[in-house]
Amino acid sequence: MSKQPLKIPVGLLIFSDLKCHGYWHSNIWESLPKQDKSERIDMLTAWIEGGYFQPPLHEVVTLEGADEEVTNIVKNTLKRIQEGKIGKKILLRWKFPEASLEDVGPN
Repeated sequence: MSKQPLKIPVGLLIFSDLKCHGYWHSNIWESLPKQDKSERIDMLTAWIEGGYFQPPLHEVVTLEGADEEVTNIVKNTLKRIQEGKIGKKILLRWKFPEASLEDVGPN
């Protein structure tokens, strides 16, 4: 969403069989006329309302805290996967602390 490359440690891809899936929506979307965009949104909305899309079984793992805490959360999640204790997709959600205006301050 930030149009920046996603950095994934190679070790997780190789040794933990981590798989990442997605598609680049912005290039396709930006090239469509407004009418086509509207029709596609209407079609997707109808499919969702009709129950044609069913989300896969999943668990949301929230990554928050200091580096060490996040590392432990990831390690524990990978351990559960390796032990066969997770039979569903894992979605990682980054939770960033909210910064106050005092934290940001003028440059």
